[in-house]
Amino acid sequence: MNGGKALGPDRMNLMFFQHCWDTVQEDVTRMVGSFLSRGYLLRTMNQTHIAFIPKVDSPSSFKDYRPISFCNTTYKIISKMLMQCVTTTSMRVKINGDMTYWFLPKAGLRQGDPLSPYLYVLCANVLSNHLITSQNDRSIQGIKIARGAPSINHLMYSDDILLFFRADKTTCDKVNKLLHQFGELAGLWMNNQKSEVKFSPNITEEGAQVLTRILNCQRVDHWGRYLGGYTDGYNTAKRNASLILDNLQKRLTGWKSRMLSQAARTTLIKAVVVRSPSITCNIHGSLTQKQLNVME
Repeated sequence: MNGGKALGPDRMNLMFFQHCWDTVQEDVTRMVGSFLSRGYLLRTMNQTHIAFIPKVDSPSSFKDYRPISFCNTTYKIISKMLMQCVTTTSMRVKINGDMTYWFLPKAGLRQGDPLSPYLYVLCANVLSNHLITSQNDRSIQGIKIARGAPSINHLMYSDDILLFFRADKTTCDKVNKLLHQFGELAGLWMNNQKSEVKFSPNITEEGAQVLTRILNCQRVDHWGRYLGGYTDGYNTAKRNASLILDNLQKRLTGWKSRMLSQAARTTLIKAVVVRSPSITCNIHGSLTQKQLNVME
């Protein structure tokens, strides 16, 4: 686990336990042993803080925030141990003298639990396979980035999905039907208030309005920022490069006035760069020599 993650209600992150392990080892071991033997978890250990992180520059409603859960480190330690048990243990039931097939035990988990990403990936993989099947049978055809490249109709990252398909009524109906079926099976439904649709400039205004009503989501001309960077629009590389400079300048404001040593300055800059959104940093090749000089 990452030792530098945000603090939970206990105000002690994993880095504290790692650095003070010689002191807290016995207490942590007894705590875990007590839970495994009695199956009882203190209410205070199971508490969680929720923070709302703005996804846009000027949030105006609840949908413009992303909820993030901060669990206690002791709870995470126990969850990690349980995860190992769940992923490595299988069971079967004896009924009337006959054994059933082997199966894995499961239970519901809240957001922020170390097990949650693994369970979500399993569900999202089902949707991805259905979309691939739809691509192969040409019911939901995607796009090609080059003539010899394969067609793709979706991209996934975390709990976000980007769909590519033809702007016609038949395809939109099939996409709606597929997402509805997935929602009924997995209990994961598309949030229409947060979902956006962008059409090709080749479509007519009347056609775009009809398809927008079918998809029941917001129509946009350009996507906003995602993971701290611009994904479309004019001069995307240059705008993303400017974001890196602006981010550095905001976070390092006042550091010169503190008369830090060269070593301290280097440490501070590294800390800022590490916390910069990875998708933004990945476009460093688009930075001009003038911009690189400013960063130095």
